Amino acid sequence: MNASVNMPITRERIVNASWELLRECGIEQFTMRKLAKQLDIKAASLYWHFQSKQQIFQFLANEIAQKVVLSAQNEGDWKEQLYRFGNHFRNQLEKYPCSAHLMIQTVPSGAQYIDLINHMLKIVEPLPISDRRKFSSIACVLNFVLSFELDKYQQHKNDVAMKGVRQEIEPTVGNLPEPLRRMYLNGVFSDLGSDSMFQTGLKILIFGIEQLSMTEKET
Repeated sequence: MNASVNMPITRERIVNASWELLRECGIEQFTMRKLAKQLDIKAASLYWHFQSKQQIFQFLANEIAQKVVLSAQNEGDWKEQLYRFGNHFRNQLEKYPCSAHLMIQTVPSGAQYIDLINHMLKIVEPLPISDRRKFSSIACVLNFVLSFELDKYQQHKNDVAMKGVRQEIEPTVGNLPEPLRRMYLNGVFSDLGSDSMFQTGLKILIFGIEQLSMTEKET
């Protein structure tokens, strides 16, 4: 008999089991029925703590946001802070299964999620640009980090699905146009999803925000 049967069903146990289930089957296969089985309880017992799967996802997303903000560091000028925060945010996402999915599929209404957005806004607050552009700037950085992790997740799924048949669908090098052929031969495609590609993208965004602030200041 499972020892967990005699343990009280708490929100903490449900949250921990939810992380385990996400790690095992991914967000697409996550259901309240499977979560109840994970806890060895009836599905109806879950609804005393969470009204729906979406409410669980919302709680998990807020938990991630809280951990990101609490462990963030505020040192250096705005560019250094934003660059460090982007990397820190990504590092935190990598610690939790399907974390990017959870954050992008939930509404930023929880106090923790709002704190994350406000933390980013404080970084760009000194810039001589409008509030609309400040918000757009941090939204671009936020979406870049989340999208990068989503792409990595999908690429991993693709690699698993195409294992054993990849050679059959790989392009014929001789048929590739330049400069794509040169880059393919030089192994540039292997950078997809890499740390170096993430760093490059983040730097491009920060450089763009800097140029935007300089342009608006001049006008």
